[in-house]
Amino acid sequence: MEGDCGGQTYVAAPAKLVSCDEKILGQLLQDLDELAWHNTAGQQLTNQKHQVGKHLRRRNGWAEATGDVWVHQKLRELGIENRIRKVISGEEPRSGLPVEAANRKREARRIQVAARKGTIS
Repeated sequence: MEGDCGGQTYVAAPAKLVSCDEKILGQLLQDLDELAWHNTAGQQLTNQKHQVGKHLRRRNGWAEATGDVWVHQKLRELGIENRIRKVISGEEPRSGLPVEAANRKREARRIQVAARKGTIS
């Protein structure tokens, strides 16, 4: 699952772990893109063969073929990795995280980082 016209990978998972249908994967991609990139024109849901352990380079970072579900660090920091896994495995039909909640988590994380760096009081 990618955004930014393939420049940013959100999630990579072996096909054998994907138990939901393509429509649900597309909705998950849309939800993740809304949280991360905000450009629906750049969304891509692709199926590619990669060797486990290989790094998948992208313009704005990388992904890794782990043999398990790989979730971008920024999405893991929002606390939604388990929800993503449940959607992919077919346990849940949708990630269920309102954008407003994710935005609050993102802002709280930004403030914590800035406070550690001493750039805010």
